[in-house]
Amino acid sequence: MLRLLSYNRPEWHWLVLGLAGSAFMGLVMPIFAYSLSSVIAVFFVTDFAYMDEEARTPGQHLTDSPG
Repeated sequence: MLRLLSYNRPEWHWLVLGLAGSAFMGLVMPIFAYSLSSVIAVFFVTDFAYMDEEARTPGQHLTDSPG
């Protein structure tokens, strides 16, 4: 097994780069799903002041604007 891995020694940096890219792309969809579900959950709140405050929060995170 080690001999087989030694044949691929020149390509190890591509393997690490591909692994990191795959891990990043694998995290994109769950993060998007969590963000979208938190935005949709705001519409089921009956307290309008809380709804207004929570509706502004995701937009502030996306645009990086202060308060």
